[in-house]
Amino acid sequence: MVAADNGRSGAVALLLHRAKADLSLLDVNKNTALHLACSKANEMCAMLILKEIHNPILINATNSMLQMPLHIAARNGLATVVQALLNRGATVLAVDEEGHTPALACASNKAVADCLALILSTMKPSSSTPSSSSPSSPASTCSSTVASPPPVPPCPMEAFAMVTAKIAMVLLSAWMAT
Repeated sequence: MVAADNGRSGAVALLLHRAKADLSLLDVNKNTALHLACSKANEMCAMLILKEIHNPILINATNSMLQMPLHIAARNGLATVVQALLNRGATVLAVDEEGHTPALACASNKAVADCLALILSTMKPSSSTPSSSSPSSPASTCSSTVASPPPVPPCPMEAFAMVTAKIAMVLLSAWMAT
């Protein structure tokens, strides 16, 4: 854990491969080694740790601030780590103690994140559907496959997740450009 916190990728690799370090250990703030590597923006350490995590619970482990490694990696602009976490099933709608999802963690500061959350909360998916002989049922509104065109709009939570992901990508691109 100390090696990850100090960004010592060589020591992390040695501990992982030879000493079989216990990646479920927590510090006083309930951070795992993955949390610490992400908090120090050490992509190499985080990726080394991720490769050795076999317990999916550790991907979504929360610290004392209810932040998962995805929140921290997103906040620090670790795109490779974010992608790896997403590929491993990290929860994108988890909320930390400030009420922020990992996408909102990408904001440059709390005020920007709060503004972004307000904007996202007012966005509603299009409820208008092309004319049809009968109204859609809630079940059909959230279906992911439609037998014939026109496509049915996604359910509100799917739409929110899609918009949040798009905004997160824009924020990440803007941050990486600076």
